Amino acid sequence: MQPQFKNYNLTKIEDCQKLSVRAKILPDVWQSNEPTFNAIKRELGVVKAKSTILIELGKMILLLKADLQEIQIVYLADYILRHYPSYTISDITCFTNALMSSKVAESWAKPTLLNITKELDQYSIEKQEFAVNQRIKENSQHKGDPIQDDKFLKMYEKLKESSKIPVITQKQKDAEAIRLNNEKMEQMKKEGLI
Repeated sequence: MQPQFKNYNLTKIEDCQKLSVRAKILPDVWQSNEPTFNAIKRELGVVKAKSTILIELGKMILLLKADLQEIQIVYLADYILRHYPSYTISDITCFTNALMSSKVAESWAKPTLLNITKELDQYSIEKQEFAVNQRIKENSQHKGDPIQDDKFLKMYEKLKESSKIPVITQKQKDAEAIRLNNEKMEQMKKEGLI
């Protein structure tokens, strides 16, 4: 077994700190040298890869106070392993941090499997854009001259064209309208109009 996988045999929640650098933002994820879920699966098997994902998902679900059944959590772990095999634990912690600090999560009454998978797909687009931008920066630093016909620039343009603008649901619009109304009411109370 390679040394980078030695801590992945630990599958208890209290041992999980040994597994991750706990990236909170995309630049930290980019700098991380953790093995991907696919590498864990290849080296240690699908059970270890899935249990690693499940530990991080468990933390995320507790933080978000999500109301997910066990079967939904296992499905989400399978979804990540199938659709995002190049992700690492840092991706899950960064995604969790993004959800905790986003206004989208505030508009959810309780996070559902559908909400989380949509946001995970959106995180994937953001990560791809970030990766392309990083590659462009790295490439331009090495060349010393402006990028003219770069494959990363073309890939970035394709990603921008194919990325979907997040659709705001009526429930989210209503929540935003209620929040704005409450702010106006507070302002009117302060001014003595109410």
